[in-house]
Amino acid sequence: MGVRALRGCRTISRPDVTDCNDARRKPGGGLMLDLELAWDRPARVRDGEQRHVLRVRILPAASNKSLTMHMALVLDTSGSMDGPKLQHAKEACVAAAALTRPQDRLWLAGFSSDVRPILSGETGGPELADRTRAAIAALRANGVTRTDLALAWIQSSLTPEPNTFRVGVLVTDGHPTDPTGESLKEERLNPLLQQATDAREKGITLCALGMGDAAHFNTAFLVDLTNHGRGKFIYAKDRAELQDGLRSCLETGVRVVVPQAKLTARALRAGVEIDRACRFRPTFVALDGAGDSSTMEWNIGALTADEPNDMLIEIKTGGLGFGEPLGQY
Repeated sequence: MGVRALRGCRTISRPDVTDCNDARRKPGGGLMLDLELAWDRPARVRDGEQRHVLRVRILPAASNKSLTMHMALVLDTSGSMDGPKLQHAKEACVAAAALTRPQDRLWLAGFSSDVRPILSGETGGPELADRTRAAIAALRANGVTRTDLALAWIQSSLTPEPNTFRVGVLVTDGHPTDPTGESLKEERLNPLLQQATDAREKGITLCALGMGDAAHFNTAFLVDLTNHGRGKFIYAKDRAELQDGLRSCLETGVRVVVPQAKLTARALRAGVEIDRACRFRPTFVALDGAGDSSTMEWNIGALTADEPNDMLIEIKTGGLGFGEPLGQY
């Protein structure tokens, strides 16, 4: 399987999976996974400390049953959204609601100087589009952009439920502000990033759509926010891209089979250290691990059916042991 090529390291795909063979089927049935492992180099070519990269690919089988989706969609209704922009955002929300399944649930709110919930746990299905259209018509553009209140509303709405994928979607056209309307910058954005981290640790995935002129919103912040929330950022410059972006979020959500997957690597011999990791497919994010150089665990986000999830793990090895020749691990 390639994982044995470096004696002293074992990779685990889930907390309840103990080796490569177990990763194919959970004991007693359940989730089906294909696990592929490959090293950047097949052997050590010199003595002394070296660094090696292990590629881990996790591919859930298409036969896995997808989870129920609970989506909290919060729409920027600050003053800058006035006019066609808000109307286009409303239309995109209605189109997304039409794609939900009967087992799914939708929460919907507008946010500016405060949060105005308009749907709470509505049952999904094609008829949800009409209920969404009627409810969202009352939203008007005014006020500032309190992104912190929007993130807090997402967490309070999406309470834990068994066998459920919970995702918050933030749609905005501007910079986060304080109550006076002053844009938040640099360290003043850190509490919002912490909100995204807190949501992730509670099992909520966070996505964001930046709409309109990219010069008017903080792209770097939204990317960072969704990295912390293990979701994705989508830039939508016009009406069509906004509808496509929300559709993409929803279509991904209804294919999720694991809401918050974890990857664990454990060193099994002295001289092997686990350094760092990143996920580069389906979206790139540098992973913050928990543990030390001998055992490290990463939250890699949601896994969807029949879509590869690729990670890179950097491993540091020490010198050769007594009697160990070059050309092998």
